[in-house]
Amino acid sequence: QYLRTRTRKFFVATNGVYNATDGLVIGRTGTNGFALPDNKVSYAYGDFFLPADWVRALSFKAVVSSSGVSANIYSSNIAYYVADGEGPSWSHTDTVGPAAVALTDGWFTWIQQVTPTVLATNDHVCLRYMRDATNVLDTLGSTAYFLGWLVTYLADN
Repeated sequence: QYLRTRTRKFFVATNGVYNATDGLVIGRTGTNGFALPDNKVSYAYGDFFLPADWVRALSFKAVVSSSGVSANIYSSNIAYYVADGEGPSWSHTDTVGPAAVALTDGWFTWIQQVTPTVLATNDHVCLRYMRDATNVLDTLGSTAYFLGWLVTYLADN
C-alpha cells in the first residue's frame, strides 16, 4: 500500500491591521477587507498551526484588492514559524518581497507566494503582510484592502 497525497487549501483571515506610520490599529469596515491606506506603512497579521495531515509543499499567498484603480502596490509577505512547544523566538523566517506587485481594480488578487523551507507538523506559523505605500514603487494612489492568506499544502490521505 502506498501513501496518496491530496492538495488541501484553507484560508487564514487577518486578525488585525496596524498603520505603523500613525500608530493606529485599523478595524474592518466592510466586505473588501481591512484597509491598507495610501501614503502609510501598514502591517497585517495572522496565525495558524500546521495541520496534522500535512506532508509537504505548503505555500501561502496574500489576498489583496484595490478599489477604483489598477496599479502597483509595494509589499512583502513573510512567514515566521517555530516548533510545537517552543516559545515565540521565531527561529525560522521566509520572505517574499518587498516588491512592486500589480493589482486589478475591483478584483481580489492572490499575490507574493511564500513557500516555507523548514516545517514540521504542528509548527506555529505567524504570517505578516506589509504594504509600504510611502515607497515610490507603490503607484496605487489609494487604499488597498487585505483579507488574509490562502494556504495550500499536500496532505496524506
